[in-house]
Amino acid sequence: MVREAAVTNAERGEYRASALARHLGTSMRSLQRLTRSHGPPVAAIIEELRETQARALLRDRQLSVEEIAFLLGYADDRAFRRAFRRWTGQSPVEARRGASGVVDTKQMHPFHTLAGRIKLR
Repeated sequence: MVREAAVTNAERGEYRASALARHLGTSMRSLQRLTRSHGPPVAAIIEELRETQARALLRDRQLSVEEIAFLLGYADDRAFRRAFRRWTGQSPVEARRGASGVVDTKQMHPFHTLAGRIKLR
């Protein structure tokens, strides 16, 4: 339930926990309690979706790293670059240069990506 709502929000480019709580018709605190007792924390769910989207969006070479950061809801591209390095151990530019395995469609979730740009699986 929570993950599906997070996916729906991600399809609209919304990655804030408060928007997820609003989508589910609950308070932030209730959402945190729910996820703590029945699965991964809200932040982990959102982070996983951002990582999946980042890997997919990097395949579109027409999008700049700055545009990808914006689409994923980051305040600036530096925050996105730090997050991507934390997830993968390399920068988005390095990933684009062809490091094998970074954009592995087998690891991606089967949902439509932002604005219908890329279809997964």
